[in-house]
Amino acid sequence: MLVAAALVLLAIEPAAGQRSNVSPFAFKNLSNGIAGGLTVDLNLEGNCRVLAVDSPAFSGEVALRRTVRLDGGRVGRREPVEVLVRHNCATAPSVDLWWWTDAEGRRLSERFRGPQDAGAQFSSIQEPSELLQRLTFVTPEGRLELALPLEVLYGSQVSGSLRREPAGDGAREVGRNRAALAAYSLDLAGIELPGSQGTWSRSLPEAPQGGEALVPVRLWSGNGQLMAANSVPAGTPDAQATEPQLPLLTESGRPFRIQGPFDGDLSNTRIAFGSTALSVLAESPQGLVAMAPASAGVQDLEVSDQGRTSGAPVRNVRVTMTAPKESLAIGESLDLQFRVTGLRGLDVPLKITVRNLSFALAHFLGQQRTPEIVVRPRDVAGDGSYTFTLALQGTQGGVFEIETSISY
Repeated sequence: MLVAAALVLLAIEPAAGQRSNVSPFAFKNLSNGIAGGLTVDLNLEGNCRVLAVDSPAFSGEVALRRTVRLDGGRVGRREPVEVLVRHNCATAPSVDLWWWTDAEGRRLSERFRGPQDAGAQFSSIQEPSELLQRLTFVTPEGRLELALPLEVLYGSQVSGSLRREPAGDGAREVGRNRAALAAYSLDLAGIELPGSQGTWSRSLPEAPQGGEALVPVRLWSGNGQLMAANSVPAGTPDAQATEPQLPLLTESGRPFRIQGPFDGDLSNTRIAFGSTALSVLAESPQGLVAMAPASAGVQDLEVSDQGRTSGAPVRNVRVTMTAPKESLAIGESLDLQFRVTGLRGLDVPLKITVRNLSFALAHFLGQQRTPEIVVRPRDVAGDGSYTFTLALQGTQGGVFEIETSISY
């Protein structure tokens, strides 16, 4: 199980001549009161044992063969604590059971159980993007996909969105995994995010003393065990524009950015393309990211925040690709048909960049690796469309993936 990323590692010195390893854990107090202690039973392989334990939240620590007992603390409800376990096991231990106790050592909570599959893997993936910070947590039951603004500023309001994607083959398995995913929770700089799928807005704390270049993001199980952690770069306050900077061009079904100023709270932000309301994916005081509509053409893009409204005509272009099949054999070729709509009234050239995201599997014939197609105003058909064809040939063969982007 991968837990490591944003924990503060505590120093535990092993006994002289004793070889040992260190495993970090963290737990959130989900009991009904203030906890004075914590007991953790671990799954150990072979004849190894726990050698020592440390936690900044407690003054008393006892390490038995497979049990850790901590006391002398004062842990508020939903407050997390970090626990560092030193052991002589070749394989890192996993959590079997844990429970919270009061100041007198009486059990304060139920006995919580760790993942039933001790080898269950949890991880996180940061996906590069020019518009958003995307962080995906991968669990045995599926994925939690978090979208954040580029500028995650300590001491400011920040908004983003969360999507849960359950794994599974049949409807029953998908439904079971969807329920399991709903039990996980995320926090950003220690601030809990809403458990439900959709958008959220939170006010972040001030930066830790001495400044902080990273903002931690952590995934917790439904019963309060840290399962995975990562971080995103902390933004820095920049000079803001006095008015929102609206784009001249957007691509249908793709996110686009509007430079600030905004208040970072997307709950009071409204954005529309003509009469179509658009979804806001993330917002910071310096900008927001929204999803372009499916419809193509030129209409007024209007954005309102805190009662202030800005608007301008924007061209939304739709690029669709059709292919006779989704995969290629070695040496096999096929034609990709592209149709571009929303070009009526175009008065400057439009560039379409076609990216082959599966270059090891297939390559374009008679083209550079990343073809750039320039559409001139005189090339546009009467219905505002333009079509072109690219030939793709299998190199190693397999399923290919093609992406387009547009620019003036």
